[in-house]
Amino acid sequence: LKTFPGLIEYRAYCPMSDDRIFADLAMWDSLENAQKVAKAFNDGDPRFSEYMYAIESLTFMSHLAPEMS
Repeated sequence: LKTFPGLIEYRAYCPMSDDRIFADLAMWDSLENAQKVAKAFNDGDPRFSEYMYAIESLTFMSHLAPEMS
């Protein structure tokens, strides 16, 4: 993800049990940049090839905004 413009922060989360569910959280400077990266992933951009090979199934991918209180 570091090669894509607008990445602010990326964190990967590993399971604390024996399951094989992992989560990633990427923060972007704009929805537009986040959508460009999501499109690249969905279109099979070769920069994601190793990552895609390791994923058995993608359960959830979305764009979220911080909750304002």
